[in-house]
Amino acid sequence: MISRLSDKILFGWNAVDFANTYEYSTDFGTNWKKSDSGLTITKQWINLDSATQQVDFWLRAETGNYCGYSQIGKTQAKGAGL
Repeated sequence: MISRLSDKILFGWNAVDFANTYEYSTDFGTNWKKSDSGLTITKQWINLDSATQQVDFWLRAETGNYCGYSQIGKTQAKGAGL
């Protein structure tokens, strides 16, 4: 987590070798979305439903190696509300 506000959280990650795209999930890997930032910027804003919402952020890279996907990185953050 890089930054948190009352209405969104900014997550960031290190670049993955051989990455073609980055995908993230906020529902424990049930659904995956492509990162808004592409390959050059390794950050993603997640909008919150409430200022105290907790987000489980999972990230994977689609690659030409690692059997198609990298290992899944997982982190958790909460909005900046009280």
